[in-house]
Formats: sequence, C-alpha cells, structure tokens
Amino acid sequence: MVLKTVYENALSHPASRRFSRSLRHRLLRLLGHRDPFFDLAAIANGTPSDLLLDIGCHEGQTILRVRDAGVSCPIFGFDPVPTNLDAAKHRLKNETEVTLVQTAVSDRNGSEIFFVNRDSQTSSLLDNDLGNFESLHDQTKHLEPIPVETVTLDTWLDRHAPTAARIIVKCDVQGAESRVIQGGARAFRDRVVAFYGEVMLAPMYRGQGTFSELRESLEGTFGMTLFNLYPCLRDGHGRVIQTDALWVRPDCIKHLQY
Repeated sequence: MVLKTVYENALSHPASRRFSRSLRHRLLRLLGHRDPFFDLAAIANGTPSDLLLDIGCHEGQTILRVRDAGVSCPIFGFDPVPTNLDAAKHRLKNETEVTLVQTAVSDRNGSEIFFVNRDSQTSSLLDNDLGNFESLHDQTKHLEPIPVETVTLDTWLDRHAPTAARIIVKCDVQGAESRVIQGGARAFRDRVVAFYGEVMLAPMYRGQGTFSELRESLEGTFGMTLFNLYPCLRDGHGRVIQTDALWVRPDCIKHLQY
C-alpha cells in the first residue's frame, strides 16, 4: 500500500512521472509481464509508424501514457463527448503533435445516439446488456443519450491522413470495436500495423463484438497475429468481464523482442 501511494504521488509530477512508469515497466519485465504502452512504443518506434490513433481517447489518459513510454509519432485522439475532450486538452496541454477530434469512429458516416453513463469511461454507442446490469450497475447507469457525429476510419484517413502508410490503432469504445474495424477495412488491409483494443468477455453491451469475432476479423481477414492478452478486469464478484489485447502484423513481432 505504501509503494502504491508513492507511485501514485510520483505520477502527479511531470518530472517524476516518466521515470516512475519506466521503472514500473522494468519491474514488470523482471516478473515476466509486459506493459502494453511500452509494447505500443516499441512498435511505433521500430516500424517507424506515421500515426497513432486513440479511438475512444476519453480524457487523454492513454495518450499521456504512450507518450511517457516513448511514442514520438503524431497522435490523434477521438471522442464524441465535449467534456471528455476538454479534460483531455487540459491533461495534454504540454504534449506536442497531439490533435483531438470530436467524433465517434464507427461503421458509418452520419450520426448516432451515444449513451452517456454515470462513469463516463463506460459510455458507448451501444446500450447496456446483462453484464453491465449485473457487474457495473451503478457505473453504467445512463445520464442522457446524446446525438453524436460518426465517421468511418477509412473516410477520416482519406480526408486527413491519405499518405500515412503505417498506423497504430488503440481502440476503447466499449463493445463497438468491431464497428471501428468494419468501417476501416481498407486501412486494416493496407496500413494498420497494430491494433490494441478492449475485448468484452461478458455480455456487457447489446450488439458488442465478441472476442471470437474480433479474432476472425483481425487474424482471418487482415492477417494479423494475436501477440498478447493483458490482465483481465474482474467485477466485484471476481468474474472476468473484459481484457485488453494486442494484435500486430507478423513482421512487427521482431520489434517487440525488447
């Protein structure tokens, strides 16, 4: 508990934050565990990548962590909720080459209803399913549904990054990950070198992409390799509800041998 408190205090100071996260990464490696943010940095710098897209960036926590891990390429963060982006802008005020975009990345261009929940990290284009009612009932209570702009990954890249040949996608959209992939079929076929995403293991959202569906798409259709599954999130009863997974192009695995 004391070490945890010291670590959390160190994260609140920019001067000590990167050192503390690097030290944590080294300790994890000694114990045989991997840090996903340092894995993304190894791919981004080894490829080298042209862009990292944080789809569902929320308040910018992951962008800050990949920057601390050493990702130096330009980063775009996407989130449809203005208050999330306001918080992200404040958190990332000292970070260069980070652009925040107010939109939801999905499988169609236009607009959809977005469910804003009490815990904003659980908000989604998808409505709650049984798993959220059972495991995260209070956190996932709807505050209000709001209309949001949606864009497909392929459309956005055509408009804003047509020459980016090597792209890393981080995706945390609460069950709608398969929509992002479907709307970015050309990008995943030709340009995406790594996909780091949240995977639902329990029925949390209606219409969510399952782990097997994500594997079939990313591995079967687009030829990627499942490199790692990171520690699972469990509910208050100890049940597994979700995890994070990293898929990479086969030729990127050599960059992860650090």
